[in-house]
Amino acid sequence: MSTENWFSHEKLAIGFSVFYCIFCGVTTKLLGNFLHLRLKENELLHERRLMSGLFAYLVVLTSLFILNISYGGALGYSYGVIALSGIIFLSLFLLTVFLLLEIYEKALQIQQKKSQLAQFENLQLYTKKIEESYGAMRRFKHDYLNILTTLELFIKEGDLPGLKEYYFNKILSARHGLAASDTKLESLSRIENTELKSLVSSKLIYSMELGIDTDIEVKEPVGELFIDSLDLARVLGIFLDNAIEAALETDEKGLGFCMVYTDDVLKVIIQNTSKPLTVSIYELNQQGISGKGENRGIGLFNAEKLLTGYSNVVWDTVYEKPWFSQRLMITRCN
Repeated sequence: MSTENWFSHEKLAIGFSVFYCIFCGVTTKLLGNFLHLRLKENELLHERRLMSGLFAYLVVLTSLFILNISYGGALGYSYGVIALSGIIFLSLFLLTVFLLLEIYEKALQIQQKKSQLAQFENLQLYTKKIEESYGAMRRFKHDYLNILTTLELFIKEGDLPGLKEYYFNKILSARHGLAASDTKLESLSRIENTELKSLVSSKLIYSMELGIDTDIEVKEPVGELFIDSLDLARVLGIFLDNAIEAALETDEKGLGFCMVYTDDVLKVIIQNTSKPLTVSIYELNQQGISGKGENRGIGLFNAEKLLTGYSNVVWDTVYEKPWFSQRLMITRCN
């Protein structure tokens, strides 16, 4: 039966149209979900100009293909010409798909290399901080005998005022600094994932070096993260960079970091002292919007892109003067 005879029957035409719409809708939805899962991590897809150009190219190519098949006969093309044109267009379309897949694979490899390089740099920084901390401990132990000798001299001479001044100004300050450093390092060592621990450690030790009152609470071992460790490290890196920058602008200069499990939920809380916000909280994760001035606001926008693909993550932002808090609640997936 030719299509003209087919569509002359009203019931057949309606039935075919309904079936065709359902088929196209279901197929497109399934294909879209598949592509979304495969391509969501690729930063190449966020280049709007590139994606717009590729989309326009595919639309034109598909339109010409359909036009050639649909109206070739009406324009006087023979069946052989129409078939040959269809094969040419189909070959061109398949070649385009192949090239796009190659671009995707190359972009994914570049992205993975960047991630590995960032991870390696964080590990190097973390190792350097650990070495500096233990170097300070070794120097303190090396000076221990000299300290005892000096104390003995004050005692023999009966110089109690000098002994008090030496103890409070020299010994006590060194002891407090060493104890605080050891306690924070011990707390961070409970994070079992290496790349996450290295990044968080380097950021928080850097915060302490800048004179920010840094409080760290990791009271139990943190093993399972429930999402990709590299994604979580990138998000926390963005949060900590923003927190350090904002805390330095305040008089209090405070920063807190907490990781804790509650049942099957990993809670990560980062809070810092902050000046009053110049934009609403709901606008902070939009590209180009920031409370720090013009041409800023890229970090939280990137964090939102990373977290969008995880249905088990709840991201909450709160500002209660003077504290600005970023909270992640990551639920175990069944």
